[in-house]
Amino acid sequence: MLWADETIVIHYRVYNMVAKKRICITVDAETLRLADREARRLKTSRNEFIRIAVRAEVKRAATQEEDKRRQRRQAIEGVRMIAKEAGK
Repeated sequence: MLWADETIVIHYRVYNMVAKKRICITVDAETLRLADREARRLKTSRNEFIRIAVRAEVKRAATQEEDKRRQRRQAIEGVRMIAKEAGK
């Protein structure tokens, strides 16, 4: 007899196995050591840690780009305000 939550876990795992792709990457020994250490600390697999790290980096980069765009818009608006004040 399966409990409801066990069924969900089984379906989740089957779904994820279908959605994943196998890749081969090369890293230096120190990077691998760091990844393994962090994976153990987080109590997860090396693969899951790398997935988490990649997603976090993509999110960080997107946030950084958005911050730069916001700063440029603010600078442009500041210049426009100064030009408007100077024209009075």
